[in-house]
Amino acid sequence: MYSFDKNSFKNILRNLGIQKGDRLFIHSSVVTLGRFSKVDDIIGAFLEAIDYEGIIVMPTYSCSIWPKARVFDPIKTKAETGNLPNEFLKLKGVRRSIQGNHSIAALGDQKDRIVHDWVSSSFSKESSIFKTIDQGFKNVMIGTKYSNGCSIFHCIEEELQVPYRYYKSFPGIVRLQDGSEREFDFKMFVRDLNYKCDFQQCASLIDNSNYVKEATYNYGKIRVFPLQDVYLLIKKALHNNPELFLVDKDATIS
Repeated sequence: MYSFDKNSFKNILRNLGIQKGDRLFIHSSVVTLGRFSKVDDIIGAFLEAIDYEGIIVMPTYSCSIWPKARVFDPIKTKAETGNLPNEFLKLKGVRRSIQGNHSIAALGDQKDRIVHDWVSSSFSKESSIFKTIDQGFKNVMIGTKYSNGCSIFHCIEEELQVPYRYYKSFPGIVRLQDGSEREFDFKMFVRDLNYKCDFQQCASLIDNSNYVKEATYNYGKIRVFPLQDVYLLIKKALHNNPELFLVDKDATIS
């Protein structure tokens, strides 16, 4: 069985163009990296690759936990996005947004420019996720597909107001930094369940562009690309074809 090696992984990251001061939005399936003793070594490799400057962001979504649990605690509520984000949340200095179902966690001197608390909806232009586009982040996919490794597709759908989605409210209680609790009503541009989507359908469009750098490491691929460039590419494609992500063509939008 392959083992994870921090130094060789860091060299891969640098060969993929990750450098000092970079801003990274990391989506991960760490089992593809092989056997490792500490998940912290993966985070450490990224921090060293950016020379402890820039910003690291990870998705810490809790869609099926909240609002069923009623109280979202940015410190204690588990992320459903894997081992790496949950270990990341334990690091000193990490700040997590309060957007219950679609929170993100950020580390870096300028993390407050990314972590926005209450916003009109999870993927709106003022959301933390959209800010990764706006502020020149690179998307990093560790062993994931585009279907679960690129959060900005939802931002594009909302910006273009695709007809197979609609706004839905998710009320719940958030525990704030000072320990107090406050009720919020978060909105999300949710999919009409009569339609099926698969973001993987745009994989060839992105892979065939000049934006993606790719390397194989142990059991999976690592992809790195500038979010703003891919955002513009997919936005144009979805504008031209509103059914770009739809799987069930029998449920054609009207």
